[in-house]
Amino acid sequence: MKKAKLLLVFLGLFILTFHCIAQNSITNNPIKIGELLVARSDFRMQMKWADSRKACEKLKNGWRLPNRAELNLLYENKNKIPGLNGKYYWSIEQSIENHAWLQFFNDGTQDDYLKYTMCWVRPVKSID
Repeated sequence: MKKAKLLLVFLGLFILTFHCIAQNSITNNPIKIGELLVARSDFRMQMKWADSRKACEKLKNGWRLPNRAELNLLYENKNKIPGLNGKYYWSIEQSIENHAWLQFFNDGTQDDYLKYTMCWVRPVKSID
């Protein structure tokens, strides 16, 4: 029984460590677009709006969700940023209660959606 508990604890620590490494690796070698650093890839899965904010905050060092203007800048430069085509991305900006803005990277459309909608997240960071 002790071995089983120890194995579960070890497995949990391994998964947590792997998750943290995977999260931080998206911000390695960011792409510079204007005065913005863009994470090289999305988080591994789509998220609800509140979860996407928390995930970006966990990256620390100024990484965050982009605002609507920044999302549009990413859209205008999508050929320079790998993996953006044809996906919906969350913005930090809320529209009305329970809604936040997102952008569709297939045609550049911005719209407000329910915050519990699952969308992709591409962290950005302002250049100091």
